[in-house]
Amino acid sequence: MGWDCNVGASVDLGGSEPFWVEVFDQGHTFNVMAMFKEAGAVPPRDWNDRLAGDLIETLENNLALFAQHRTALEALNPANGWGSYQSAVTWQQNLLDACRRAPKAKVTVT
Repeated sequence: MGWDCNVGASVDLGGSEPFWVEVFDQGHTFNVMAMFKEAGAVPPRDWNDRLAGDLIETLENNLALFAQHRTALEALNPANGWGSYQSAVTWQQNLLDACRRAPKAKVTVT
């Protein structure tokens, strides 16, 4: 199980229904949730239904917290190999990049 995260926008292209334009679609395992808690970072469930531009500062802060607590968070790498400190950082960085590219897009996390 994990989070599915999308960044996109509904665009009217003149057809019968709006067209969904997606700039980010990546998921990540729940196995790293303990890292968010340990670092004091804002968890992915709190990113849902926000504008991408409004999430930029949150993600920058999360990445700084992850870097600050790297050793403690790496110790929480799941034993089953699903997810890791590095994969959680990479996922957040990729999302941050998408938010910077499309700040008016909507972020959805399910």
